[in-house]
Order: sequence, then C-alpha cells, then structure tokens
Amino acid sequence: MFLEERQELIVRMVERDGKVKVKELSAKFKVTEDCIRKDLGSLERQGRLKRTYGGAVKLTQSVHMIEVSRHRHMDVEAKRRIAQAAALSSTTRIWSSSTCPRATLPLQNCS
Repeated sequence: MFLEERQELIVRMVERDGKVKVKELSAKFKVTEDCIRKDLGSLERQGRLKRTYGGAVKLTQSVHMIEVSRHRHMDVEAKRRIAQAAALSSTTRIWSSSTCPRATLPLQNCS
C-alpha cells in the first residue's frame, strides 16, 4: 500500500470514528508505530486531523467561528455604511468581535 493510500484511509477512519490510536493503526496497516506517528504528523500539518498522545482525533471548528464565517457575507452593504459612519465620527468606539465592527477595520486611522 502506498503512503498516500494509507494516510487517506487514516483520515477516513478519523472522520468515521472520531479518533484513531497509533497502536491499532500500526497493527492494521502492518507498519511500525513510528511510521504511523509520522503519518499523523504529516496529516496534522495538512490540517486533516489533530494529533493527540497515542493517536489522533477529528478536527472540530468552534461554533463561533462557523457563525462568524457565515455572517461575514451577510448584509455587507449595511455593514459598509455603518463602518463609514463610524469612521467619520470623532467619538470613541468600543467594539465587539462581531462581523459589523470588522467592516470598519479598513477605514480606521490607526496613526
């Protein structure tokens, strides 16, 4: 079995089961535990899983980040108008980390 094939099977197992263990993968693929650790390291660098002590787990995105990504592209024009009005104002602004304040960043004078 080629390296790429083994790594793809490992990713599928992680996605299906949520986690894998080095010892079990080593036995399944009949390769050394060190070889599996290298595979998991490579897959982690590719962003395909998260290494843990003795194995790896499925990557999870936080609910907050999913929501921010989704909201970033909603009501873009309204956010732009709010950002322009805020940038022209001389009052102090305190912002949250939501998507509307992010629209002001290109307009801020940080000097």
